Amino acid sequence: MLNKFWNQKIGGLPATALMIMQAAWKKLRIKAHSCIYKRNIGKCGNGVTIFLGTKFRYPQTVTIGNNVSIGFNCDIHNDEMTTGKIVIGNGVSIDKECLIDYTGNITIGNNTHIAWGTYIISHTHGYDPHAAPIPTPLIIGENVFIGAKSIITPSVSRIGNNVMIGTGSVVTKDVPDNAIVAGNPARIIKYKE
Repeated sequence: MLNKFWNQKIGGLPATALMIMQAAWKKLRIKAHSCIYKRNIGKCGNGVTIFLGTKFRYPQTVTIGNNVSIGFNCDIHNDEMTTGKIVIGNGVSIDKECLIDYTGNITIGNNTHIAWGTYIISHTHGYDPHAAPIPTPLIIGENVFIGAKSIITPSVSRIGNNVMIGTGSVVTKDVPDNAIVAGNPARIIKYKE
């Protein structure tokens, strides 16, 4: 019997009970993880879910709105400067394995979705990697969709409202409202109606 259990060949009612217990345990861990982080974050709204493996450096500089979801294994940090802040609006979803560096201050507008594996960087060192970081503020508008594995470089200061950024894009300059951009470097393909 134990051999069947370890090989996952057990079926019927015991398998169903095991699956229900695993799902309940995972949900309980996520809820506990969210509660711990919510107590440490500077300001945190209602209905916030922070999945397992997500890390904040300097969580007291983070402001999160209502109904926000931050996926598994995200790294949201303020690199080398404790003055940077991040404000995440209501209804924002940040998918798994995203890296958001808010050294230069980042504001993410309401109902924005950042797909998995996206890198957002808000500081540079110029041409000297040993120089002090130079913060570059970034504002991401409302109703923005940033496709998976995209990179937002420090040269970007504003991504407008209702923008769509294609999967794997490298955004190197500001994006106007209602634009659809894609590519490396990202270019405007067309505008939303």
